[in-house]
Amino acid sequence: MTSITLYGGRDEIGGNKILLEDGDLRFLLDFGLSFERVNKYFAEFLQPRSSAGLRDYLELGLVPRLQGLYREDLLKPAGVQQVEPTIDGVLLSHPHMDHAGCIPLLDPRIPIHCLTTARRILEVYQESSRGGFESEFLSGKLRPFGEYVPSNRWEEFERPFARPEEAELELEALEVDHSTFGACGYLIHASEGTVAYTGDMRLHGPRRKLSIEFIRRLREEDVDVLIIEGTNVGEVTPQPKLESEEEVRRKALEEVKAARDEPVFVDFSPRDFDRLRTMFEVASLAERTLVVPTKLAYYVRELGDVVGLKLEDLLIYIEPKELGSYDEREYYKWERDLLSLENSRRHDWIREHMDELIIYMDYYSVQNLVDLKPERGIYIHATSEPITEEQAIDFKRFRSWLEHFRLRYRHLHASGHLSGDEVLRLIEEVAPKLVIPVHTKGYSTFKREVPSAVLPEEGVPVQLTSSR
Repeated sequence: MTSITLYGGRDEIGGNKILLEDGDLRFLLDFGLSFERVNKYFAEFLQPRSSAGLRDYLELGLVPRLQGLYREDLLKPAGVQQVEPTIDGVLLSHPHMDHAGCIPLLDPRIPIHCLTTARRILEVYQESSRGGFESEFLSGKLRPFGEYVPSNRWEEFERPFARPEEAELELEALEVDHSTFGACGYLIHASEGTVAYTGDMRLHGPRRKLSIEFIRRLREEDVDVLIIEGTNVGEVTPQPKLESEEEVRRKALEEVKAARDEPVFVDFSPRDFDRLRTMFEVASLAERTLVVPTKLAYYVRELGDVVGLKLEDLLIYIEPKELGSYDEREYYKWERDLLSLENSRRHDWIREHMDELIIYMDYYSVQNLVDLKPERGIYIHATSEPITEEQAIDFKRFRSWLEHFRLRYRHLHASGHLSGDEVLRLIEEVAPKLVIPVHTKGYSTFKREVPSAVLPEEGVPVQLTSSR
């Protein structure tokens, strides 16, 4: 018997946790963090307690109460007994936290399957994080003793990957285009039918051919169940988006050239390497140099072959820390090697050369404007605008900073997801017997446009009826 159960991603953007059961086999399709649920109870200075392990998570319903799933050292503070793993593995679609963010909580004996690039990105994410068990993807600090032990057994595959037909569960993973690298969709041949899972994908990015090939592969199959992301389906107030990454590049270049000798600042997701390359190209064409913070520089240094950039092509913004002494002891270990590089710069140098630069500056570093003291300029917000009420409050505060320093705001962004029309067209082309929309608030649109769409209750299995 084959069944699918949603434990996250239902009627919400992200937080995907999907259990696929086939006879004695049990696999999770992603195990992500639900930002919507977390933000209901927590904020920047009110966080789950590390000392409580999973107690806060379980009490507030941030993760499902499933046996044989979590780390023993995190279960003990919650008064829960660990049992042998009941999950055969996690099929990770990509390294965004709303799909991967709860993986560090898992029993280290549960294997994580993903593309090699996804594992590498999560490794660098852990190395450059501030710590805490939420970022322990490749190794975990055993609590309460503080000893580091290997975390989940990562089983990487190149693209595309196919588990052989003689295996108990025939599996294909095909790379797709998304706003980070290492993203894939899955085609799973189970005993009661074929299940396809899109993960997150788009058809307008630099690697759109990957997504097109994935859809072509789905059309070839007799898909029984299509689990599909619907981020942009049924948007009540759709955000203004550009049609492609190429259009972002063109519009950004127009803005930067129009700025002439004014300072230019930019903001985008630090793991959106397509957007990083776009802004690097814009800077080069405008005869400027892109300045990035140490965290983004670290990604480029460690993943240069993936990102397609060399660290020496950029300038690195060395921000003053606690004492402002620029002593290496004030910086994280992963930052220290960056401090003395020839292309590292402090704020005084950057302030003198702002008209020659494009400076990365996000919400968490906007206070550096006090050191740089721009008197005019533009700020290109090259990522999504706020969705939640909490994000809107932060964004209003952020805009106050821009207005104080007379920076003109420009929003230039192309989504990392399929458009609503593309989702509906994909469903029509693949013609699955059953559609389960996830990663969406647009279920009413799905139900109106797609008669085969269902929204299962959380924790209630949907049974597949054999078509073989």
